[in-house]
Amino acid sequence: MNILKKFNNATSCITDNLAWIALGVLALIVFFQVLNREIFQLAITWTEELARFLFVWITLIGAAVCSRSKSHIRVDMIFQLWPSRLTAVLGLIGDVITLFYFGLLTYCSYIWSSSFFGVLSQTMRIPIVAVYLVIPVCAFCMFFLELERMLHNCNLFQKTYITHEMEREHSILEKTQEKPPAEDGETENDNQGGE
Repeated sequence: MNILKKFNNATSCITDNLAWIALGVLALIVFFQVLNREIFQLAITWTEELARFLFVWITLIGAAVCSRSKSHIRVDMIFQLWPSRLTAVLGLIGDVITLFYFGLLTYCSYIWSSSFFGVLSQTMRIPIVAVYLVIPVCAFCMFFLELERMLHNCNLFQKTYITHEMEREHSILEKTQEKPPAEDGETENDNQGGE
């Protein structure tokens, strides 16, 4: 769990910085493109293609960043209506489904993007696979973020519900063993009143 947390912290630091850098470069490229078109009456085509590629990268890296901070949209009204134990179980089931989805997305997007090896972009003549590999890379990061979250939720569920339930059953068992059964219809009150 500690190695997984260190890995996720490292990838989160990289994705955060990469998203900010890509956003800054995108802003400069778009500004340069507008400046050239409006003032110098020049159309530089590579800026449009680079801006489009950076926008794809920013969007998918942003999805990984939002996954880390739990900022994705979700409907939690149902969880507020049900008992906490049921919502914890449903949360774990949701974690497993999400983990499966990110694993499948990583695998399928890698297969899809690897089919573009050798293909170059039209204007900049860079390998197009460099643009499409962001999908499996970000899905891979989200997979491990979700794995860490699921393991944390499993530990929390175990500590909160399973251990608590076992302690409750153990204390009930101890209480029943401490009190001797009343004999011949006598109760504790009868014994105390006679003294």
